[in-house]
Amino acid sequence: MKILFKNHFQPMLECCELLEDCLRKERYEETLRGEHLPIEEENRIQSHIDVLIDIRSEVDAVFLQDYKDLSLLFEDKKNGKVTPFRSFFISYLDMEETDWKLQLQRLRRVCEKDRLCLIRAYISNFDEDKDYKNVEDAVLLQDLNATSLSAEDKWELLMKAQDMTAVLDRWEELFIKLLAVLDRYQKEYAEAARQFEDMIENHEELLKELSEFTGMKLDEVLFKSEELLILPAFSGFRSLSFLTQDLNEHGKATLIWGLDILSLLKYKKAGMSVDTICTSLKLLSDKSKFEILCYVSRQCAYGAQIAKELQLTTPTISYHMQALMNAGFIKFRKENNRLYYSLNREYLEEFLEMTKQKLLSNS
Repeated sequence: MKILFKNHFQPMLECCELLEDCLRKERYEETLRGEHLPIEEENRIQSHIDVLIDIRSEVDAVFLQDYKDLSLLFEDKKNGKVTPFRSFFISYLDMEETDWKLQLQRLRRVCEKDRLCLIRAYISNFDEDKDYKNVEDAVLLQDLNATSLSAEDKWELLMKAQDMTAVLDRWEELFIKLLAVLDRYQKEYAEAARQFEDMIENHEELLKELSEFTGMKLDEVLFKSEELLILPAFSGFRSLSFLTQDLNEHGKATLIWGLDILSLLKYKKAGMSVDTICTSLKLLSDKSKFEILCYVSRQCAYGAQIAKELQLTTPTISYHMQALMNAGFIKFRKENNRLYYSLNREYLEEFLEMTKQKLLSNS
C-alpha cells in the first residue's frame, strides 16, 4: 500500500468541524478537563485550543446571524455519529483537490445525479454491513425512518436532501464568509502545517505509534486500498478519521490526522484520569454495551451478526459500537466491505489495572 502525506488542510472540513463545535455540548474547552499531560504538551495543546476558540467565536457570529436554518446539518443527533454534512463531505469530497471551487462543482454534479445523496451518505454511518451507494431510494427512506431521529429531524433532513442545489448555494455563501475568517488566522495555520511537517519526517515511527495507541493495523483496516492519502486537521486536532468511501471504486482511502491526537492517545495509554475512568465505567454499566463486549470477547463478528445474537437492530449495534470504540474497548478490521469487531484485550486489561490502582491506592 502506497502512503502519501500531503501537508495541506481541507478548508471545507475545517469549517465543518468549527461549525460542529459551535453546536455540540462538549466543546474544545473540554478537551483537557481531567487530563494530566506533561506541562509542555498541555501548554502546546492548550495554545491550539485557544486559537480555535477565537476562530470559533467568529465562525459562530457569522453562522448565527444568517445561517441558523442549516443547523441540523452540523448537529450530532446520535452522540458520536458523524453529522449529516460531514457524512456528505466524507462520501463525496475530492480530498486530493486543493481548489475548493472545483470541489464544490463536483459536489453539485453528485447532487444532480442522486437527489438523495445527503441521506445516502448520512444513513451509511448507521449500518456498515449495507452498501448504500447502490441501494434503492425506497430502502433508503425506510432505513431513515428506522433511525431514532425525531420525526421533525427526519422530515427536515429529507426536505434538505431533496433541494441540495439550494443547500449548496447556501453553503457556498456561508463558506466564503468562513474562509475570510480562516484567512485572518493564516499565521496560526502555517504554524500548524510546520508542526505536521515535523511530525511526518519520521512517518514510519508515526504510523507505528498509531498502531500501538489505537490497536489498528493499517494493512488490515485498509487491506484493499492501493493508496492511502494522509492529510492534517487543525480544527479536528483531537480526532482521527478514516475515509474509505472510494475503496471499491478507486482503491484509495484517506486518513484525516488531527494534529494532537497522538499526544492525547499516548496519555490515555500511559495513564488515565479519574474522569476518563468514570466515563468508561458508565459505558460498561450499560447492559447492551456490556453484552456486546462479552460477545466480541469470544469471537470476531460484524454488526449484523452481533445484532442477531443480541436481538438488537443493526443501527443500535452501530451506535453502541461507536461509543465502545471511542473508549478504546473495541478494535476492528475491514474485510469484504464489512467491519469485523473484536475486544481490545490489551487496553481493557490496562483500564482495569488503572482502575484498581486508583481505587486501592493509599495515597
